Amino acid sequence: MMMRLNRLAFLLNRFFASNNRLLQPRCCVTLLSLIYLVISVGLLIYTVNTPSHARKFVEKDAQHYIAIGRAMASGDFSMNYVKQRPYRQPLYPTLLSVVIRFGGENLFLFGMVNVTLGLIIIWLVYFSSLELFGNNAIACVIGFLAVMNRFSYERVSVSLGTEPLFVLLLFLVVLWFGSYISQGNSKNLVLASTAAGFAYLTRPNGLFIMPAIIGLAGFYDIFRRRRNAPSPSRLVPIGRLAILYASCAALFLIITLPSTLPRWRIWGNPIEHGVIENFMWVDDYNVGKQPTVRYTWRDYVATHTPLDVVWRWLRGFWAVYVRVPLWEEVWAILYLIAVPGVIIAVLRRQEPYRYLLLLAFILLLPLVWIHVADPTGRIPYSVMFPFEFIFAGLALDSLRARLNEPPTKSQQATNHPL
Repeated sequence: MMMRLNRLAFLLNRFFASNNRLLQPRCCVTLLSLIYLVISVGLLIYTVNTPSHARKFVEKDAQHYIAIGRAMASGDFSMNYVKQRPYRQPLYPTLLSVVIRFGGENLFLFGMVNVTLGLIIIWLVYFSSLELFGNNAIACVIGFLAVMNRFSYERVSVSLGTEPLFVLLLFLVVLWFGSYISQGNSKNLVLASTAAGFAYLTRPNGLFIMPAIIGLAGFYDIFRRRRNAPSPSRLVPIGRLAILYASCAALFLIITLPSTLPRWRIWGNPIEHGVIENFMWVDDYNVGKQPTVRYTWRDYVATHTPLDVVWRWLRGFWAVYVRVPLWEEVWAILYLIAVPGVIIAVLRRQEPYRYLLLLAFILLLPLVWIHVADPTGRIPYSVMFPFEFIFAGLALDSLRARLNEPPTKSQQATNHPL
């Protein structure tokens, strides 16, 4: 048994070796891209050429995005669609409007928008893993897990939706925010705020990203970085930090004007999102989706007990953190590798990963609460998806480091018995 474990450790060491020529970046990213394109484009061709699948491709949410994109392609940027559908954001329909303007309402070209976004995600996952962990094998494994994830193809080739664009933008937020925590470079926080603005222009739950990253950055800068600084001369004055945070917030507000101004003009509320807000205060999807009724926290408090609140949180946490990833991924290999990475981030003093874990928790918290009323898996999983790659990479990096540790005396005696 010990000999088999030693053999496995030897093979893993060979695999993670930095000089593994079979896993050089150029070859690996080319292979990953080819696999992804063959699967995604093949599925897309099948979808748009099969009448039943083609109908589903443009049903429900997709028909709204196409209608908004059609108006934009004709030169109508009034955003008057928010009168009927304030829960739709304008960035993704803007991409579709370019296709409509130059290629007509071609389903294949619509799908290629998401295929392209998915390919960029694959590249970003691979090269960011290579940068973070400095190992070709880890980057290749993480990239392969991205390529083989069912969620990607469900949202790229089988349905037309905002998830690929949102995942891409949130992944940029995660990378730039993590870089800010680890390096303290103001530029990274500005870039994270920019990506957060565009993420909110993609999906309403992107609204929570900006306060989350500014709050966590403020906590780290004031309570952690100052305490750990070797000398007062290296401290960034509180005033400069306040200017940085205010500048990031102002940048976010400017970027999101295409969403907030029409809502302010039509609804008198810059962050009006219609029936989506109902799901926070009801327990049933069909009750919450009624556009003529508006529920508030007072309605919820009047009809629920503290035990109901606790039970709702418990159901939401179980669904979002366990059932949703297992369902969306099917094989859940990425999830199962990421879970040990989360445990490692909690137990070890590695600040960037701990703060990324806090960021994921904060962004998922409102989706945990509303999951009882809106049990849609794709929404919370599109938030969890970028973080899974980071923590899966951390788990593999920890495994590689463990394999490179010198054997103890007892292990040497076991491996070489007299």
